[in-house]
Amino acid sequence: MTNELKEAGNTRIVKQLLTGGGLTTLTVLLHAVGSTQWLRLCIANFGDDIGGIPVFIVPILLAATALYLFLLHLLEAFLWAATYWWVVPEFRSQPFENALYFSLVTFTSLGFGDVVLNRQWRVLSGTQSVAGLIVNGWTAAFMFTMVSDIWHAKLLS
Repeated sequence: MTNELKEAGNTRIVKQLLTGGGLTTLTVLLHAVGSTQWLRLCIANFGDDIGGIPVFIVPILLAATALYLFLLHLLEAFLWAATYWWVVPEFRSQPFENALYFSLVTFTSLGFGDVVLNRQWRVLSGTQSVAGLIVNGWTAAFMFTMVSDIWHAKLLS
C-alpha cells in the first residue's frame, strides 16, 4: 500500500471520528435537554412529592414517560439518518427511509446487516452504536429510577 493510500485512509477515519464525535455530543445534549425538560414538566404537574401522585395516574405517567423517551430516541436517530443521507453518496440516491432504517438499526445496536455503509463510512456507524448505547442506558436508568422512586414512595406512604 502506498503512503498516499495510507494517508487518505487515515484522513477518512479522522473525518468519520470527528463527525461521529460531534453527532454523539449532539445526541447526548439532546437527550440531556429532553430528559431535563420532562423532569421539569413532571415536577410542575405533580410537585416534588412523588408519593402524592394518585395511584391511577402512575401507569399513565410511566407510559407517557416511555413514549416521550421513545420519541426523543427517534429524534436522535433522525439526526444521524439526516447526516448519513447528506454525507454518504449511496444514501442520497435512495429514499430517506433507508437512511432512517439504517440509523435506527445501528442506534439500537441491532445491526441486521441488510443495509450497510460502504467501507469509506463504516467507522461512523460504529460511533453511532456507541452513542446509542449511551442514551439507551440513560433511558433505562431514567425509567428505573422513576419506577423505583414511585415504588418506594407508595410502599412507605
